[in-house]
Amino acid sequence: MRVKNYDIFISHSRKIGANQVAHLIYDRLKFDFSVYLDLNVTEAGKFDELLEEHIKNCQDFILIVTEDLFKKNTSSWVLKELVWADKYKKNIIPIFLDGHQCDFTKVPSELCLIEKTNWIEYHEKQFDDVIKSIIKMLQ
Repeated sequence: MRVKNYDIFISHSRKIGANQVAHLIYDRLKFDFSVYLDLNVTEAGKFDELLEEHIKNCQDFILIVTEDLFKKNTSSWVLKELVWADKYKKNIIPIFLDGHQCDFTKVPSELCLIEKTNWIEYHEKQFDDVIKSIIKMLQ
C-alpha cells in the first residue's frame, strides 16, 4: 500500500474539545510541516491499514489526551493509534486538555505507554505557548 508521507500525525477523539484542539493545532502547523489529520481521507483501502501506514511513515505523533481515554473499558481508535506509534518508535507528544491528570494505575494499559513521556498541558488562553512547546518537542 502506498500512502503519502507526513511529518506529523495528530491523533484525537471525535469528542467536542479534542476535535477542536486537533483542528487548531493542524491549522497552525500545516504551513511549516506536512500534518496528517483525518479531515478528508481520500485514499483507497481499509481505514485501519491506512492509519497504521500513515503512523509508520510519520516522524512525530501528537496525542490529544482527553478524560474519556482514562476509562478502563474504553475501546478507541486513539488507543490503537498510540500502540502503532509506540510499535514504530515515533516521537510521541501527549497534549493533556485543560488540566486532565492521569493516575496510570487506573487507565487502559495502552495509556501507560506515555507514563514517562514529556507532555504538554493545553490551555486555550495559552495556545501560542502550546504551539511553541510542540515545535520544540518535534524531532
